Amino acid sequence: MEKSKYLIDTDSVIDYLNNNLPDSGSQFLSKVVDDVPVLSVISKIGILGF
Repeated sequence: MEKSKYLIDTDSVIDYLNNNLPDSGSQFLSKVVDDVPVLSVISKIGILGF
């Protein structure tokens, strides 16, 4: 069975890095990031500009 893939939004990553997500959101995003996150080119540029 194939693992789920998630396209992660720039604002979600920035909120995660700033610890601005609720605990449940942080735990979920930590799990997703530990697997294989998928970021678009636009998201990568937005995060690098952060």
